[in-house]
Amino acid sequence: MGNYTGNAGDGLIYHIYMKFSTHDRDNDLYEDYNCAKYYKGAWWFKRCLYSHLNGEYENKSDGINWITIDRDEELKFVQMMIRPTEKCLRRISLIN
Repeated sequence: MGNYTGNAGDGLIYHIYMKFSTHDRDNDLYEDYNCAKYYKGAWWFKRCLYSHLNGEYENKSDGINWITIDRDEELKFVQMMIRPTEKCLRRISLIN
């Protein structure tokens, strides 16, 4: 786990340790409900979401959102950047 810095709030903390869910692979914590189908996009859903950057654009309440900004604010652009950990970099250097 990395450390968050910035002013948008940490919308991922709620989703920590969750498996990625898709419309055909339901890994959220609901037994009879698929958050990925409802929100029309894959994500690390729990009981469904605090953030969802793979949502349908122009669908204000169910689209792209980051709850610490505003649940119903339509985000026009998002960018998620993932940095490898030191352990991952060591593993890659052993393979090459």
